[in-house]
Order: sequence, then structure tokens, then C-alpha cells
Amino acid sequence: MNILKISPSSGPVVYKLPPDLADKISFYDFSVTPSDTVWVLANATGSPELQAIEFDAKGEMKTPIQVQMSEQLEVNRFLVLDTGAILIAGFYTDKAPENLRGRSLLALFDNSGRMIRNLGDNFLPVDLASVHHAPQQGGCVAGDDGNAYMMDADKILAISPGGEITRRIVLHKPSPETEATGLYVSKGQAAIQLLRPRGS
Repeated sequence: MNILKISPSSGPVVYKLPPDLADKISFYDFSVTPSDTVWVLANATGSPELQAIEFDAKGEMKTPIQVQMSEQLEVNRFLVLDTGAILIAGFYTDKAPENLRGRSLLALFDNSGRMIRNLGDNFLPVDLASVHHAPQQGGCVAGDDGNAYMMDADKILAISPGGEITRRIVLHKPSPETEATGLYVSKGQAAIQLLRPRGS
């Protein structure tokens, strides 16, 4: 998998793994910081261990960072700020104890991959039986104010670079069935992509 960056001020840049690693590592998710640095969350083929990989302006891979995250979690949001802080959200899978399955976890990691702040269970629980058979609600974006914004089906969290949840913004969707599937933030304003359920 490659990532293509298109910019009005420069030519396109392709971000990809070196040929000797392309068949050994799979891209899981990616994030672009406000200063246009591209990061990828990846894992080695057949391994649950996650790596955060930074790319330089020419699309060349830097040394991967091992993310110290439980194998009981599946990631559904990945965001990197200009400070190098990494925010990851996910949910506990059927590998976790029964009381945790489907519940969320939001955590802040430093640029060495070490978890430095556990922000806990902040999102709606996930139905493990159907989570991979429907569009995922939620989104995340780094704002131009330096904060991170993470959206769930019913709210947006504003998170400081230090990992403080500074605001909880309740979503008022046109109908309960409408799905919030994308988030964009600029100059203190948020735009949300809404998806109507089939047949509505």
C-alpha cells in the first residue's frame, strides 16, 4: 500500500516502504500533522505489534517506533501532532476479559512509543459481532490550534497536546440513525461528514 500526497504548492509525493520491507509490513492507518508530516501506523505481517512510522518530505521512511499497546485492543483512530505526541483510540476485542470487550480506550504516547497517559473509556461501546460489517462512525484530526479532535457517534473530544480533554462537544445529528463518519476542523470550526442509513 502507498500513500499519495497532492499539494498545490509542490509536485505529488508517494510515501511507501522500501522494497525489502514492502511485503513484510502492512499499513494500518495514517495521519498527517498540521505541518504536513506523514505518519503511518503499521504492523509486521502476522504480528499484532504496532509500529508508528514517520516519513520525510521526500517520502522516505524513518526508523519505526514500536507502540507499546495491548494486543487485546484494535485501533480505530490514529493521530499524530506536530509535537510528536501520538494519540491512539481503539476498542477491546474478544481477546480481552469479558467485562472489557467492546469498550474503548484512548491513550497518549510519546515519540518513543511509550504510553504516557491513559485517557480511559470515552467512546460508545462497540458491538464486536457487527463492527466490521458496517461503516465505522468517528474520526480524528489535528487542529490548526495545536489540539487534537476525536469524534465518536455522539460527541467530539478536544484534547490538548499534553493529553488533557479540554472540551466535550455533543453532536446534534438530524436523526439518531445518521452516522458521523468524517471530521474536519479549521479555525475553531468543525465540519462533520454524515452518512444516511440505507433505505432512508
